[in-house]
Amino acid sequence: MASQSLRQQLEACDLQLTQVLHQLCAEYQSEAARLPSDTDTVGSAGITDALKAKMIKLQATGGDIGLCLRTRIAAWHVLALYPGEQQLKLARRDAIQRSVEEVRALPGYLDQVLDRDLGTIKAFWNSTETLQKRKDEVRASAGLAIQGVRSSAEEGYAMADKTDQLLIEHAQPTRYFFEIDGFGLIGVRREAHPISA
Repeated sequence: MASQSLRQQLEACDLQLTQVLHQLCAEYQSEAARLPSDTDTVGSAGITDALKAKMIKLQATGGDIGLCLRTRIAAWHVLALYPGEQQLKLARRDAIQRSVEEVRALPGYLDQVLDRDLGTIKAFWNSTETLQKRKDEVRASAGLAIQGVRSSAEEGYAMADKTDQLLIEHAQPTRYFFEIDGFGLIGVRREAHPISA
């Protein structure tokens, strides 16, 4: 009974985490597309600070996306440990793979608008070197935001693959060999036999 209750909680958790993940991805896309307003009327420091703040927000959202994805995969991993219901486990795997692909696509949203954002760093009063330095600062912040999401997607893919391998292993027929001497058990050996195609 407790096992069934835990299983239901894991399924409910997955549904909630899926919704949260979709919301976070939409928030990332929206923030990437947003063009901050320039509050500085003379130089380029205001827009540079606004763009760096945007990239910091994207980094934080990317971290939340990674945490949500890892938690969702961990819940699936625990669910995969329960015997039976192989079709449910495979359906959950497919849903998680789609989520990983959704996260993998996120850096493209920032890549699409980065040149537009960098183009807003301009001022008659700033030297070319100052403008380039500020663009490089924003580009570095954007790189961190992009790398964080890419790392989360790759980590999610690796975690999902590991759980997938666990599912395959548990679906294989297994033989146990017990070594017994006259007085008791002295060894156990487990041997999995692959299912032939």
